[in-house]
Amino acid sequence: MRNESSKQEKKELKPEEAFNKILMEAIDDGLLSLGLSVRHAIYWHLEKKSSIKRDNIPYELEGFIKGLHAIFGLGASVIERLILKRLYEKLGLPFFEIPDYDFIDYVKKAKEDYEKT
Repeated sequence: MRNESSKQEKKELKPEEAFNKILMEAIDDGLLSLGLSVRHAIYWHLEKKSSIKRDNIPYELEGFIKGLHAIFGLGASVIERLILKRLYEKLGLPFFEIPDYDFIDYVKKAKEDYEKT
């Protein structure tokens, strides 16, 4: 069952805006698992080194992922999974590992499934 805040978001915002807001919440939550100061440092690094502002991340997912990999190397995949699991949880969708899917594929699938409901 989708959580109440995502239901309310969908009623008040256009579907894409609502999804992007929930996506940013999931990204914030996933990065927060590393600590508040680390999350701030990641956003700072993304903005200064990759010219990606926090609010633009939903529109620049490839750059966001490249930035995470530049910072964390192979460890970025763990952070990606944390974010994806949180996103699916916030949307009330089951998260399943899909062979050959990357972060962007999972986000696209979540968005499609979200917009169907």
